[in-house]
Amino acid sequence: MVSVERLEGLSLRSTIILVRHCESSGQAPEAPLTAKGLADARDLAQRLATLGVEAVYSSPYARAVQTIEPFAAKQALPINIEPRLRERLLSADALDDWLDHVRLSFDNLDHRAPGGETLREAQMRGLAALQRVFDDGAASAAIVSHGNLLSSLLHRMDPRFGFEAWRAMANPALYRVQLQHGVPVTFEVLSKSG
Repeated sequence: MVSVERLEGLSLRSTIILVRHCESSGQAPEAPLTAKGLADARDLAQRLATLGVEAVYSSPYARAVQTIEPFAAKQALPINIEPRLRERLLSADALDDWLDHVRLSFDNLDHRAPGGETLREAQMRGLAALQRVFDDGAASAAIVSHGNLLSSLLHRMDPRFGFEAWRAMANPALYRVQLQHGVPVTFEVLSKSG
């Protein structure tokens, strides 16, 4: 149990910037950014510098880490790798109708493609990662992840953020999210579609 004195010393609200990674050369965890993605990552570094970010968290996937590296280097910030920020495993095997499964996921958070993770499971994993960021105490952090995982979090705050909003997400895309007691409560779109 946290004492009242400890609570008084903690900020119960914090801001995070959710970042969808820049353009990637593929979907595999080790797939690097494209040349355009690398250029966009350099531009993103300048944009994030204006947002007061004081901590950085990333999916372990190469495309996410490469997206935040220019900013982290410029600000001399360590990149905290958070495995729970990895992309959702839609299926254990390639699916011809994968897009239909993604669409169904937004209508039914418990829809599971063969051998895959439900959108609810991805969402719960993402929420646990946000709680870690909040518990670490940064007033403002950048979190770099993937479209499906980030969409699950945005959908939790606003169910209108669904399949079409996911499809319209740019690479990169930015969303300012307010956390209250580690729980995301509201978000603002900082960039729309590409």
